[in-house]
Amino acid sequence: MSEPLRLALIGAGPAAVNYVRVVNGSRRAVLDVIVDDDLERAEILAEKAGCVMATDIGAAEGCQGAIITTPPDTHAAAALQLIGAGIPVMVEAPLATDLEDARSVVDAAAAQSVPLTCGFIERFNPVVRTAHLLLDEQPLHVLAVRHTPVNLRQRSSVIHDLLIHDIDLAMQFGGGPLVDLVNGCTMTPIESPYPEIADATIKFPNGMIATLSASRVSHREVRSFSIATTNKLIELDLLRHHISVTRHVRHEHLLEGTPTYRAETIVDSPFVRPTGEPLAMQLDQFLDLVEGKVDMNAIRNGLLPPHTIAYRVEQSSPA
Repeated sequence: MSEPLRLALIGAGPAAVNYVRVVNGSRRAVLDVIVDDDLERAEILAEKAGCVMATDIGAAEGCQGAIITTPPDTHAAAALQLIGAGIPVMVEAPLATDLEDARSVVDAAAAQSVPLTCGFIERFNPVVRTAHLLLDEQPLHVLAVRHTPVNLRQRSSVIHDLLIHDIDLAMQFGGGPLVDLVNGCTMTPIESPYPEIADATIKFPNGMIATLSASRVSHREVRSFSIATTNKLIELDLLRHHISVTRHVRHEHLLEGTPTYRAETIVDSPFVRPTGEPLAMQLDQFLDLVEGKVDMNAIRNGLLPPHTIAYRVEQSSPA
């Protein structure tokens, strides 16, 4: 068995804790250094990970890959520095909060042939993978709700934090990378510098419509995604890893006596085969990317389109 890949973890915030766990549980990788400008925070997490800590990103040089979990508005600068040093990079979504910054990261990785990926974690959700197997025709409409309670730690719009994941799923489920029309609407509370609610309607060239809602001011966690075709409705609970398939058989209006409506439907709950923790599967794909086992160009080419559509949602939203 080959030696584990030595990774650097850039950022020691809440998301970093989960990466420490999955890397420590992997036989393919080991954390070499944790970098954070907060020395105390880096030291605490490095002790847990069994690695060294640093406050300068230059400490990652010599590692075989790096994972960036710093605040979104710092992603691009960190990624560009690491790519410039020839280090493969995985960035927690988004790549950047500005489209031009995201494009510069993708372009730098392409120019220097450095592996790059982004943490679109729902691509590895087992219900998403099951839904792909159930689809037998082009979706007509996808509907997503991604709501979460207040998170005071966020330093970006809800569009880049949450909505971008459902934009990516809409593309994955048949929308493709191009769009004909984007309409968005956001709400920024007085106490927040960022939009905390965003709703978007997106029409794709093949006719599919995506209706997406994201909120960080909800009172409960909701992550639902439904896919409607001419012959079925596939409903996903992305949190609980549950899936249901509804097929409309017939309906009728009964006019004798009291007018009533009756519909007949068939509802199935397909088995969702556990394929592993999504974050661990995402890590494995990154390690495959570093080792040259997956197409670097294909992975990289799939990163910018969701950011482009997110930008269009942002620009289409009334001020």
